[in-house]
Amino acid sequence: MSDQAALYRERLAQAVGGEAAFEHSFDARTFNPDRAAARALDDGAAMWAEGVAAVTTAGAGEDLISLWGERFLKKWLAYQHAGARVMNWMITGPARFPVDRNRKRMDTEMKRLDELLAHVKGAGDWARRCLRSAAKAEASAATKESGVELKEKTFSGGRLVLNTAIDRVQLVFDGRPAPDVIQQLKSRAFRWSPREGAWQRQLTRNGVWAAEAVVKSLEEAA
Repeated sequence: MSDQAALYRERLAQAVGGEAAFEHSFDARTFNPDRAAARALDDGAAMWAEGVAAVTTAGAGEDLISLWGERFLKKWLAYQHAGARVMNWMITGPARFPVDRNRKRMDTEMKRLDELLAHVKGAGDWARRCLRSAAKAEASAATKESGVELKEKTFSGGRLVLNTAIDRVQLVFDGRPAPDVIQQLKSRAFRWSPREGAWQRQLTRNGVWAAEAVVKSLEEAA
């Protein structure tokens, strides 16, 4: 085990109250809770290290690496918590064993495991999405701060903006659009961006045509 993985293992052990305490979560599942606990910590540390390697390769800095790790820890703990509620009738005894309840708990455990594995497997893609989003936000903020007016035109109740800084065509309304307008926006593939305060889609010819169609319908309805 690498030094980094050993550090992650220590953090996992601390998060479950220590390895000795963690062993008790396997009491109803195996005849060797000490081995099961050690294996769970080893596997968790290896997964953590694998995810960090993928995030780092994607170009993420310490902040993103830390954020990914916090999410990993949360998902790992959720998986361990779900597993601790599962029983093995060979351990607890077959008499009045809650078969249906135990099956539901096993299903929950498997669901939490799937979520954990997906987080690890998608670590690189997650980091790249975060980096792209940060770059777009930075470009948009820089454009606004520079005072350079983006290509836009006004209409009654808002503006149509061709935001080349983040490659988006945007519809910025003075207030919240009516429900039928929101439905029209969604039907034309516009999505609300809280960060930009606009309904937007990718800046393509079709995107511009869609925006102009929405504006035209609003003007005709006015």
